[in-house]
Amino acid sequence: MYVSRFKTVFGPFQLPQICYFETNNVDKNNVDRLYFIDRVEETQRLDVALQGSRSFVVIWGRRRVGKSRMLIEWVNRNDGLYIVADQSAVPVQRRYFATALGTRFIGFEETEYPDWHALFRRLDREVARIDWKGPLIIDEFLYLTLAEPEILAVMQNWIVLRFDISLIPNRT
Repeated sequence: MYVSRFKTVFGPFQLPQICYFETNNVDKNNVDRLYFIDRVEETQRLDVALQGSRSFVVIWGRRRVGKSRMLIEWVNRNDGLYIVADQSAVPVQRRYFATALGTRFIGFEETEYPDWHALFRRLDREVARIDWKGPLIIDEFLYLTLAEPEILAVMQNWIVLRFDISLIPNRT
């Protein structure tokens, strides 16, 4: 497989276009014809999870194997929202998160959120207001946990309350 970056435009909410193609099947001079290929089984599993009324999926694996690109392609096909965490300070991370959510929920980015609880409470209201089903992808979540370990408890509470599920299997 050959990896090519093309039409890279950085700006608010725009991701670099990364396409994978086989070198023997593509005219490299015509990059507009490049397509995302493979990952059929993984995207089908994500499609099945999305069909459920409540889903929480964790994806992990080796670095540089295409997980992020697969999620970007999948979320674009499913009217979702893709957010990437980075190594910024916690208030900056919340601002990035709110700005990305503002692409789906008008005015979301206009509020300064003092903590993650406030941000997720607002997210709940907005999701209910427009009856949005997701998916919401948070890539590089580890960076959030390194900057603010309590995000794990906030996310757990949000998932349990929002989706009325338990993250611990019942062993009775």
